[in-house]
Amino acid sequence: MIFYPQPNAGIFFELKDVTIGINFHWERKEVQRFQGALKIIVEGETLTAINVISIEDYLTSVISSEMSATASLELKRMQSFPEAG
Repeated sequence: MIFYPQPNAGIFFELKDVTIGINFHWERKEVQRFQGALKIIVEGETLTAINVISIEDYLTSVISSEMSATASLELKRMQSFPEAG
């Protein structure tokens, strides 16, 4: 099952009790918001949510989560090359 947002609507979907940091000392549950389409896979009693976004949006989110907000644009560009490979 997949849910698509209306184009250019600026719509997000929110998932509650998302487990992050699985098997790390900082594992916890939190609310997370996502842009893009939401794909749900049902396997028995387990639901898996997949955020369907463009590769450009994915790289932007990965780079911004790994770098300081104050990093220069040039540094962010350089960081994007290994991610894209």
